[in-house]
Amino acid sequence: MSSFRCQCGFAFKCRVWPNHCRCGIKHDGPLDAKKIVAAANTPKPKRNTVAPWVADRVSLCGACEHQIDGERCGVIAAKGKPGYLMHSRGIPNLLTHCPLNKWGIAKPFDRIGEVLLVTFHFNPLRYKRMRQTYFEWAPTLGPLRDHLQCYELVFDDDEPEIPGSIVIRGTREANWIWQKEAIVNRALRDADASKRYVAWLDHDMVIDKPDWMERSVTMIDDGCPAVQMVGQLQYLDQQKQPSAPRTSGMKNFTTNGSTNGNPGGAWIADRSFLESIGGLFDGNIVGGGDQCFFDGFIGKTGWHVTQYSDTLAACVENYVKRVTEACGERSGGYLDADVYHLWHGDRKDRQYGERNRILSENDFDPSADVRINDAGILEWSSDKPGLHEAVRRYFEGRREDG
Repeated sequence: MSSFRCQCGFAFKCRVWPNHCRCGIKHDGPLDAKKIVAAANTPKPKRNTVAPWVADRVSLCGACEHQIDGERCGVIAAKGKPGYLMHSRGIPNLLTHCPLNKWGIAKPFDRIGEVLLVTFHFNPLRYKRMRQTYFEWAPTLGPLRDHLQCYELVFDDDEPEIPGSIVIRGTREANWIWQKEAIVNRALRDADASKRYVAWLDHDMVIDKPDWMERSVTMIDDGCPAVQMVGQLQYLDQQKQPSAPRTSGMKNFTTNGSTNGNPGGAWIADRSFLESIGGLFDGNIVGGGDQCFFDGFIGKTGWHVTQYSDTLAACVENYVKRVTEACGERSGGYLDADVYHLWHGDRKDRQYGERNRILSENDFDPSADVRINDAGILEWSSDKPGLHEAVRRYFEGRREDG
């Protein structure tokens, strides 16, 4: 079997994808490893020292988005000159620093065709880290990546940021709103009848358990209506070092009855269950839909509802009741896996407490102030310029590039 070396530095032999690297890049043929290694250890390599295949196709390399200790990973276009290699340690040592080597790569799952695997991307401020996390996260899906559907809301005349995404067009004037749950619901409506399970993941959540998909589906087959695919969440800093670990909400509730913990980031559900509750709650325009979903499994709303406007609180309570009733005697589950949260701004800038005050101070009414448009996303439907401006400032305050 042929051995290849990818632009990201990984030498591989693969029976699953004979022409793919674990980073997800498809190759037309073998690369000249000796030339690449020699060029990597040359202070100022010339273009002709790099394998021609790399020089011609360097702009296609997904690994170009990886930031490793403040340096670029693998082969990139440096100073506008394609074909240069930028990593002081050289490719042979790159693997000890690359997140693709640190974290587990998902294993194949022979029933993946039954799973709607969805992520989502909306980036009205064009934050770099919002885009980069996708390119760091997607390779960890391994062979599951071929089945991933990324729905991307693209604003105004912007170009899509995610190659191969399912593009939804919107405008900053009408659609600059938290859209995660609305997009997942759109994907659910689009899915064909073969999809029995729905998995939705933020593209900053790396699950460090290679068989996470198989284990999660098995739990649903055994009776769980939905599974939070998080046991312990490790928040990474800018240097990709763990900080501030947090146990998942479902693990806390299942093991000790606590209602504290991280409520979301990576879920999978039985499709019929998800459809029976009307999908995810999409009425919160500053985020928090995962918390509403989680509350349905514990049978009550959390502290966050006390900060909502009265009309939003009533809508959330009705949704939580609907989830609880749909569960019946069944309980939600959790996957006991370590999950790494890729950095895209500091947690203090997420404004978890402050953002809810936007809703109460502007008397937000999800039944009157927003609606789902023909594209399946939220848009403003009332004349409240103060509310619209407050939501825009919230996004700006997240400072996702730091």
